[in-house]
Amino acid sequence: MKARILATATLALTLAACGGGDTAADEEVAEPVDTMLPGNFQLTSEVTDLSSTDGTDPVTSAEVGSSVTANVCVGEDGLLPAAAFGEEGDDCVIENPYVRRGKIRQALVCQREGQDGQIRLQVDADFTEDGIEGTVSTMTYFSGDGDYSMKRTLTGTRTGDCTEAEAEEDLEAEVAE
Repeated sequence: MKARILATATLALTLAACGGGDTAADEEVAEPVDTMLPGNFQLTSEVTDLSSTDGTDPVTSAEVGSSVTANVCVGEDGLLPAAAFGEEGDDCVIENPYVRRGKIRQALVCQREGQDGQIRLQVDADFTEDGIEGTVSTMTYFSGDGDYSMKRTLTGTRTGDCTEAEAEEDLEAEVAE
């Protein structure tokens, strides 16, 4: 009888050591990416909402449903270039960036050529090794008419390696078109 119990216990331990058919425990769990990989990203932003906040025509060339695609170079800092989010004639700087554990948050402040006041943007996105998805929210604070709020979706795919110089050329070509 002791031999039968010992044999059964040995068989049970052997099955447990082999996994016993529990495939869920054998599957690898993907670790979150801590920072965005440096490289060239093709970003597309599409306007999903645009409304005047002062009752006048918004001072923007964007329209609901319009989209812009740009090739940008993400550097070692993991930040999306500020120039990727402004319109032609905008000069933008990044404030308070956060890029960690698959999340990117970038507050931007822009000045528009020929317009007094400022434009504030907030980029909120999730990223993986080879892509990004999120939103860009914009509010303007001009000294005259034309203030607006705008929401855009943001998607992007890492397309390869790049240098900062290549990214500048790509971005300038996209703005010129």
